[in-house]
Amino acid sequence: MSVKNTYGIIVFILIFMVGCTGTPQQSGSFKTNSQDEQKVIIQKIKANMADYDIIDCRALTVFDPKNDDKTIEVGDPRCRPFVQQTKNDFVQIYEVAGIRSVVGPDGQEFGFITWAYQSVYVNAELVDARTMRISLSRKPGGAPGR
Repeated sequence: MSVKNTYGIIVFILIFMVGCTGTPQQSGSFKTNSQDEQKVIIQKIKANMADYDIIDCRALTVFDPKNDDKTIEVGDPRCRPFVQQTKNDFVQIYEVAGIRSVVGPDGQEFGFITWAYQSVYVNAELVDARTMRISLSRKPGGAPGR
């Protein structure tokens, strides 16, 4: 086998390997807020409940601001939007659980989230520049789904 053929095979293998890896998925993260930051966020949500789409997944709750150009999707068919009277009753629950910011890879804030840490695994995936998808999976022995 000539050197020319060997280089050709190596180049082909490298191109093939790069093509197989595809584009890496960008993920979001959940920023842990200080106690003071959490108080401010909770007060902001309480004072402006109508400005948020609030999605309930039993062990996870998402607060997606309506008046921004970003969206948080929740990839679980058991999740449902809160109705106004439920929103008001729910305030005390997320004050106890703690609230985190949903953050994109470039640091931009998409909204807020709270979940029962002991019962679910939560992941954030950037779908496009304006959409973050939240997925959850139950931990063994975690809370049952709806």
